[in-house]
Amino acid sequence: MGQNEAFFKEIEVTNLFKSYKIVLLEALVELDGFTKPVETVELAKRSFSLIQRRNSLIADLPGKLKELTQLDGKNIGLWHTYWKTNPIKAWIGGNRKTEDAFFKVENNFFVFQGNISLNQMDIFLSFIKELIDYRYIQYGERLRLRKTNKKPDKQKAEVIDIVKARKVEIPYFSDLKIACGHFKTSEHNGESINKIRLPVHYGRLDSSRHFIAHATGNSMDGGKHPIKDGDYLLLETITPDRAGSISNKVIAIERQDMAGDDQYLLRNVKKTGEGNYHLIANNTDYEPMQATEDMRTFARLLAIVDLDDIDIKE
Repeated sequence: MGQNEAFFKEIEVTNLFKSYKIVLLEALVELDGFTKPVETVELAKRSFSLIQRRNSLIADLPGKLKELTQLDGKNIGLWHTYWKTNPIKAWIGGNRKTEDAFFKVENNFFVFQGNISLNQMDIFLSFIKELIDYRYIQYGERLRLRKTNKKPDKQKAEVIDIVKARKVEIPYFSDLKIACGHFKTSEHNGESINKIRLPVHYGRLDSSRHFIAHATGNSMDGGKHPIKDGDYLLLETITPDRAGSISNKVIAIERQDMAGDDQYLLRNVKKTGEGNYHLIANNTDYEPMQATEDMRTFARLLAIVDLDDIDIKE
């Protein structure tokens, strides 16, 4: 791993006038971009999604781009151009012609120029993720001080306050995908369970009934409260003693496929008659579904978790 020490050091000390360089690295990790080249447009799109999922970072964007909530049509080109002239350009050496840059762009692909063997990749990525988290904490503190017009104390990183704010620890099922599209199979076995700490402003959480899972797909990406692909969902299991009303709520629904595997779907539930319910997507491209006897309501959506609030314990 010694040959990558310069890269680790660069992540640790690189100037962050904005959050972009760290956002790009996080997007690259999600796209598996340290093992294979990634198209710059896909890198830009994933980076946009990450900024939208970290609300505090939207303040970094210039006027017109700050108003965007999703990419479509000409907005993709506009955003792609902006992203290429900012963090992509910075990571490939900026205006300087240098062979020491850690990345290059080749045929519209963003390419990591380090050399990592497959048996070292997991360790390498764990270092990268830790450094990304570290720089996000630093940057978040800078944003907080900016709002209060205080100057940062270089001798004191106020990590303690951030940690203290994360008091509630609940399960995070890293492979449980709540489908925002069509029913999706997930194993959610014991090996995929981590822990996430959330700030107390998410309410009184109980690890025996609250959990976090990912949204996948775009059927709920619409309306006043869109749920986007990759969002972290805070959910509460529905039990006989805590059933409550499900009508006009966003509910995670479970059923089994022909092979007996569990499948999951997220939908708005609307009662249409005695014992009859329609499952309605936010995205109008998806037709309403009739709830059937083989479907079970197993959790209700409480919130979409801001990435700034997430502290994952392996």
